[in-house]
Amino acid sequence: MKKVLVCLAVAIALFSYGCSSRPALTAEEEGPYNESEALITQAGVDVDAAKQAGAESFAKDNFATASMSYENSKKFLELKDFPKAKESAMRASEEAKKTLAIPQQAETGITETEKQINTAKENKIDIESPVAFKEAVDALEAAKVAYNAVDYATAGTNATKAAAAIKKANDEPVAAKSAVDAVEADMTKAKELKIDTVSPDTFKVAVEAYELSKSSLAAKENAKAKENAEKASATLKEEMKKSVNLFIEQAKADVSTAKDAGAADFAAEQLAVAEESLSNANAALEKADYINAKASAEKVSLTAKEAEAKAKAGKEAKVAAEAAAPAATEGTAPAAEGATETAKAEETKAEEAKTEEPKKEEAKAEEAKTEETKAEEAKTEETKAEEAKTEEPKAEETKKEEPKAETAKADVKKPFTGKKEDPATVAAGKTTKTKTSKFPWPIAAGVVVVAVVAIFVIRMVRKKATTADSQTA
Repeated sequence: MKKVLVCLAVAIALFSYGCSSRPALTAEEEGPYNESEALITQAGVDVDAAKQAGAESFAKDNFATASMSYENSKKFLELKDFPKAKESAMRASEEAKKTLAIPQQAETGITETEKQINTAKENKIDIESPVAFKEAVDALEAAKVAYNAVDYATAGTNATKAAAAIKKANDEPVAAKSAVDAVEADMTKAKELKIDTVSPDTFKVAVEAYELSKSSLAAKENAKAKENAEKASATLKEEMKKSVNLFIEQAKADVSTAKDAGAADFAAEQLAVAEESLSNANAALEKADYINAKASAEKVSLTAKEAEAKAKAGKEAKVAAEAAAPAATEGTAPAAEGATETAKAEETKAEEAKTEEPKKEEAKAEEAKTEETKAEEAKTEETKAEEAKTEEPKAEETKKEEPKAETAKADVKKPFTGKKEDPATVAAGKTTKTKTSKFPWPIAAGVVVVAVVAIFVIRMVRKKATTADSQTA
């Protein structure tokens, strides 16, 4: 019956519009006028169809817009404002078609949702997720009631709610199982971080919630299982975050201490590694990757302490160098120069070691020559000693003959001159006679001593030479 009425309305609209008078048109206006007129005619058909379908009640806003646009298009055509006439006509058709699509959309939504609910019931979702399943069924019934009351907008809305509820019911068992599995993974991580030892009470609360989630899952109480599992996970994650935060805060403090110790100047490489690891620790914490966050934080502390130790050593070395600087200015070489000189000395020793053997050979040759020279000198001394021994008898004979000569000289009297001799002159003459008359015993004794010493030296030299030759062999 509705279709008959719609056809009748369309026929009447076309007849009434076709009987309307056409204004006088120029050849240029004929084309745009006809195009606009065709669009307006189609808009009238669409608006009348929406009205017959009851759009005035179930789609008031859309129908009002369509009707207004249709009336405006006719006015613009009378004014020969063809662009606006066409625009209004097209808008009227668009809004009218929207109103006609609403009943179809509602009907399609109801049909599809009902199929989903039936499939879920066959899979016993009504038992595993009773709350969500009942919500879906109730929304579907409301959609059907609204559709029958020609309230297609409400029918479409309720059909959409029913579809969301049945999807939730289907997802609950899977979501509950995933939540329980997630708790198991979180408990493993928590034990690795020693939360069960550090915070035993909190860990116990999480374990209790986990046990409840498992029992609920076994009883097909998926919503309850999911709720308890999420509670357990949240408790564990919060405690793990607190624990890892302590490591990160300690790592930050270690980096700060290293900087204060002068790591930027004396341990820049270690400091850079520590800062990079700290950044990694924070990023891992943001992603709830607590295991890697803790590992990175521990690396930060270790590297920062190494940097601190290196910085302290560097500072001490610098202080020592600065303390040695004044002494270096007064003539003492700086530590660095001393090290360089030491290195040079080592190099010189190495070079000398290379030429040491040839020099040893030369030294032995020189030593042999020296020994030969000493031997020759010893022979000369022996010769002098022999000569000294030969001279001794001659000296004795000379001693014996000298007194006689002195006596003869003493017997010779000086001629009388009549002058009295000076006592000093007489004494000097006597003294001269006494000196010239004595034998040179000290000289002879010295010659003997020299000869004896020479013989002793020669023997000692020969003995040393013999010892050196035996050692060389």
